[in-house]
Amino acid sequence: MQSMRSTTALQALLPLGLLALAAVGGCSGALEPSGEAQASAPAAAATPESEPPERAAPAPAVAEVETEPASAPTQAGGGANWTQERLEAESLAIQQEVEELRGAKFQAAVPVKLSSKEQFVSYALERTERMDPAPKRAADETIQKMLGLIPHDMDLLAETMRLLQDQVGGFYDPATKTFYLMDNCPVGIAKVVLSHELGHALDDQLYDIDGTLSRVAERSDVGMAYQSVVEGSGTAVMNRWTVKNMKSIDLGGLSSMQEEQSASMARAPMILWKPLLGAYLNGAAFLARTDSILQGQTKTATNADLDQAFRFPPKSTEQILHPEKYWDDAQRDEPLAVAQAIGELPEGWSVLRKDVAGEMVLGIWTISPTVRSNVDPAVFSNPLGVEYTGPASEGWGGDEIVLLGKGESARALRWMTVWDSDRDAAEFFGCASVIVPECKPALIALAGGEAKLATCSVRYGAEREVVIELSYGVKSSEARKLFRAFEAR
Repeated sequence: MQSMRSTTALQALLPLGLLALAAVGGCSGALEPSGEAQASAPAAAATPESEPPERAAPAPAVAEVETEPASAPTQAGGGANWTQERLEAESLAIQQEVEELRGAKFQAAVPVKLSSKEQFVSYALERTERMDPAPKRAADETIQKMLGLIPHDMDLLAETMRLLQDQVGGFYDPATKTFYLMDNCPVGIAKVVLSHELGHALDDQLYDIDGTLSRVAERSDVGMAYQSVVEGSGTAVMNRWTVKNMKSIDLGGLSSMQEEQSASMARAPMILWKPLLGAYLNGAAFLARTDSILQGQTKTATNADLDQAFRFPPKSTEQILHPEKYWDDAQRDEPLAVAQAIGELPEGWSVLRKDVAGEMVLGIWTISPTVRSNVDPAVFSNPLGVEYTGPASEGWGGDEIVLLGKGESARALRWMTVWDSDRDAAEFFGCASVIVPECKPALIALAGGEAKLATCSVRYGAEREVVIELSYGVKSSEARKLFRAFEAR
């Protein structure tokens, strides 16, 4: 049985996983890779539904990168007394422990480098520009503004980069198969970060993380579910390594880092920080087959379950939040594929984006905007009490968001949600009837202050359907005509 001391220590370390931000995950898609820049996977790497890879003999733990892409962070010296030699030695020792904890061997060398936070931000921006197409980013930002999830005048990319820079302690880049440690990261904390990121490196070699992310990137809910598997696996390894080495690691400076981290997250919109936090904590709980965040940090996921989750990933954040809907065959609940039929659109209008929000996003959206924007930083010091869903978002069956556009200033959004039961639909409808009118001020602002060019409504659709329709930059008569195109099937 795990000691009370270890359990308490892990509770204190829950936010520490955020210091181990990986380029494989990112925040709200900001670092979400696409197939465009996908690195070639090792020959033995497994993709979902493939046969298990043949175990290769252990490779040298660390390798110097003789030639790096121009966009990759360059080595930075100083800070916390780190040197390249010391980083390689620490990485070698921890890699061997990760192999033991995971029961698997690294198949190739894991290059390790030091980086400054400024270099990280430069790299993250370049990677984002290269891998996440600008039209998709612009559409996603518009959707979040129309739904009131971020302020109408926020630069989402800039805010995401600010949040990542404040959190990052180290990151693993699947494209170069390299781990980067921030050069000012305290040694004791850096060792914990190393255990998390080397867990990512091992998973990447076994399952080709970038390749899978590129296949699910178009649907936000599926992408968040897979990110939860990735970060949950890294967190599980980190927690086990930390418990094993508790007496020998110096976590001096952790409290001040957590205070700064918490204040930074509290300033960010909930749609940025909650999915980020949830990927680590709910991901670990999911892999441990529990919906208790604390038990998820202290209970060990089996290697067989890790293998299954990577090969046959969960298809929704609903399955992450309610693990029985994935692990228990009798309760397994696959999302409905909601596809809104669109008839002939008025002249000049076109489809800009189709996406799936999922239960995690619905759990955020159904919180009062006032509550969303007034978060106590103390929440992040011990985030066990953070709730990721509730009565208005549970019972989700599927959804689809369609964003339409005309020129640069007219937008219309139709969000169709489908629910498991009439009661679930009624609970969401009741909540949406309160939240939707609160989107109106943002829509008016997006319309340049013209109230007559902003509309919002919520109504029942067919059986167990609830439909939300929002628009700006277009008169109400044209908006009605536009939305009727969805009914002309």
